[in-house]
Amino acid sequence: MRPKHVWAAGCVLLVVALSIGCTSPMGPRPQPVPRAVEEGPRRMQGLYRYSANAASFFDCTSGDQFPVAPDGAGAALQAAYAAARAVPGEPRLASVDARIVMRPAGPGGAPRAALRIERLIALSAQAQCAVAQR
Repeated sequence: MRPKHVWAAGCVLLVVALSIGCTSPMGPRPQPVPRAVEEGPRRMQGLYRYSANAASFFDCTSGDQFPVAPDGAGAALQAAYAAARAVPGEPRLASVDARIVMRPAGPGGAPRAALRIERLIALSAQAQCAVAQR
C-alpha cells in the first residue's frame, strides 16, 4: 500500500510543479527566436484569405502560413480582396512586399510570427500557387 501513496504524492507534486511553472536551478530557459523573423521586407507570393475578421497568408515558396498583421498595408490587401468580390475564406494569389514580425497571440499570449504587409504588388483571381514549369 505504501508505494501507491508515494506514487500519488509524486503525481500531485508533478501537477503542482507544472501548473506554477517550474524553473531549473540554472534559471529560466530562453525562448528560441523564430528563424523567419526578418529585418527588412522581401517580395513574397502566396495565397491570401480573409474570413471572420482574420487574415492569413500562405507563402508559396516556403509553405509557411502566417496571420496577417492589421497594420502596414494589410488594410490595402484586405480592401483589394473585398473589391475582387472574393467569397470570404476563398484564397487569392497575392504578391506583396512584407516582413515577418513577432506579435502577441492575444492578451497575455506568447509572441508568434505574423506577416506585416509593407506594399501590395498584385492580387489575382488565381486560387492556387503557381506550379513550376519543367
